[in-house]
Amino acid sequence: MQDDLILVTGGAGFIGSALVRYLIRETQACVLNVDALTYAANLANLAEVENNRRYAFKQIDICSAPEIERLFESYRPGAVVHLAAETHVDRGTATLLLAACRYWRALAPAQQARFRFLHVSSDAAEEREPRPCRNFYPRPVGPRFS
Repeated sequence: MQDDLILVTGGAGFIGSALVRYLIRETQACVLNVDALTYAANLANLAEVENNRRYAFKQIDICSAPEIERLFESYRPGAVVHLAAETHVDRGTATLLLAACRYWRALAPAQQARFRFLHVSSDAAEEREPRPCRNFYPRPVGPRFS
């Protein structure tokens, strides 16, 4: 696992690109930006980081399980910040979450303790589906869930 590698989904969107720029500018983290480049994406927002050696971009749809699995196998991130969100993105979130869970289970206990998965969404995030990975993906946190 590469502790300093953060996989950001939706990193070409408005919030995602701001996060990517911040991480490259203000930290020593390496950033792997994964985005399908749908209507909300704009790679021009990432012009200031596109040539940075700590930044990489992959045009991938997070609904593609084989591609997401390959990302985890190839890059072995220390953290995931999941920002890819369009209305009703449950399938993409489930695909990413299951791949991250399988990756997490294969890590050594010390690495499991350090790995982070942060899901940020403006879409309804109620826990309607069973959690596929207990101890990995805790209950949602936010004003709605207090």
